[in-house]
Amino acid sequence: MILYDSGTWTSIIQIRGSVFPRAILYSLPATLVAAVLKFLELRAMFSLAITGAAMPSSSVYSGFTFVLGFVLMFRASQSYARYWLAATSVHLMQAEWFHACSTLVAFSKVSRKKHEDVMNFVNTSIRLFALLHAMSLEEIADIDVDFPLLDIQAFEKEDLRVLFADRVEGRKVELVFQWIQAHIIKNVDSGLLNVPSPLLTRVFQNLGNGLINYNSAQQVVIWPFPFAYAQMNSILVFLHTVITPIVVGSWTDSVWSCALFTAISVCCMVGLDLIAIELENPFGDDANDLPVVEMQNVFNKDLVMLVDPLVWNVPRLLPRTQTHSELLANGLVDSMSLQQYEKAPPLSVTPISSSGTIRGIGKRSLSKQMAWANQGTPPIYDLEPIDTSGFSVCVVDPEDHDEGCGDVEELAEQGHTGAHPRHRRPSVQEMIPVTEILVPPPARKVGLTPESVVQPHDALLEFLDQQQALLRQQQDTSQRHLRQDSAFQERVLGVLENLRQRSAEGRINVPPTILEDMPRGTSLWPCIVAADASLGQHMGTSPCDGQSLRPPARQRGKGAQMPPG
Repeated sequence: MILYDSGTWTSIIQIRGSVFPRAILYSLPATLVAAVLKFLELRAMFSLAITGAAMPSSSVYSGFTFVLGFVLMFRASQSYARYWLAATSVHLMQAEWFHACSTLVAFSKVSRKKHEDVMNFVNTSIRLFALLHAMSLEEIADIDVDFPLLDIQAFEKEDLRVLFADRVEGRKVELVFQWIQAHIIKNVDSGLLNVPSPLLTRVFQNLGNGLINYNSAQQVVIWPFPFAYAQMNSILVFLHTVITPIVVGSWTDSVWSCALFTAISVCCMVGLDLIAIELENPFGDDANDLPVVEMQNVFNKDLVMLVDPLVWNVPRLLPRTQTHSELLANGLVDSMSLQQYEKAPPLSVTPISSSGTIRGIGKRSLSKQMAWANQGTPPIYDLEPIDTSGFSVCVVDPEDHDEGCGDVEELAEQGHTGAHPRHRRPSVQEMIPVTEILVPPPARKVGLTPESVVQPHDALLEFLDQQQALLRQQQDTSQRHLRQDSAFQERVLGVLENLRQRSAEGRINVPPTILEDMPRGTSLWPCIVAADASLGQHMGTSPCDGQSLRPPARQRGKGAQMPPG
């Protein structure tokens, strides 16, 4: 793959990957023939009048040239479509398989199995996906190169010998694909992937979509451009190369003009045919082919990122997070890019409006291409170590369940080999001193005393106190509601127990009900309460709808009682 800048004129003189030198080389014989024929005609040693008798009008040659140009442009457009079909299919294949692997790693983070079992599953998954991607590119690309794998030494060599067997020749992708599916199903059966089936089904859908895109890219390699069309193109280009020197020689009066126009005409037609041939199969070792080796390196780095502990440290929100009303009120005024936020001092920078941002000279498209190329060029083990000095890490021992917190370097020196590292989120009390250190003091203004200036950390402490008071108020309200509910439930249980004891005697004694005992806002208290007719303990109205609580006359006559509910 050639990375170039389309905004400069330096690409005109670039030789690598260009079809122009070959087009000039193929047009040289026709150019020499045209120059020789015109020279002999000017010396009266040869006459081109025969072309005038055979072709009295230039419309015949013009029609032939038009048909040839149309045929060549159609083939070039089809080759261009095949080129982008292959590139799109490979990128979609890589995206689908990376999505499947990242989903499996995310599912394993919530597993209740041992940490060693989870890490064994994750490490096996990323290596199998790297092997799957490498085998697919090896089957697609028609090059003799060894694709870099991700720690292939971690697998048993005997288990991988089946990939070199004759019976799996051309079917390595399908074999590794089946290994991954068996690996997933095995861990589902063991309980390591304890996620709902609809969520896990998405992983198999991503795997299947990646295999479909692999076959779409493979069809570009397996099925060439139709032979009949390619043969006709070659024949027409050859006829054009033979006829053009004679026709142009009869139209010009000098040797140099005859040679020049012949070279231009033949070079254009041959160049279009060479472009179509160059784009027909983008997998190979040509300069314009897709960089499959760099694709494998980029995919390996993406997989390594999935097992990086720092990746799972989700960014936390600060206490000064804007509410919904503040976001609607500010709009885009307080918007800030990631680069501006990185360079801005904490709590002391005025956000820059997106509409008022002064934009410099935009980067050329080549910068993005070079960034991708830099990712694919270095090997996977040349990555620079990540600075983890600013992180606090807790180590959990699965045997004694004790946590030991400290820096990464200190834990590494202590030799925590089988422990599970995870990042500890600081509490509110721990964040307050950090905020006091990071927040710079406000600038001193004329006429203001230090006591009259509100410190940012004081406002933050006041905000935290208000939040804690609100939390205590909510807790008190919840406790009061719980006590009311408990008293109500005890009252109901007492009534039911009294009914059960009196039911055998045929006479139910319902204790008098007081309105103050009924908890307000509940739907469990009955709207019609029956009382003992002999005692005459009834209340006037119901607290639900205001209806009378006195039992009907026919029930009082029979001595029947209506229990609550």
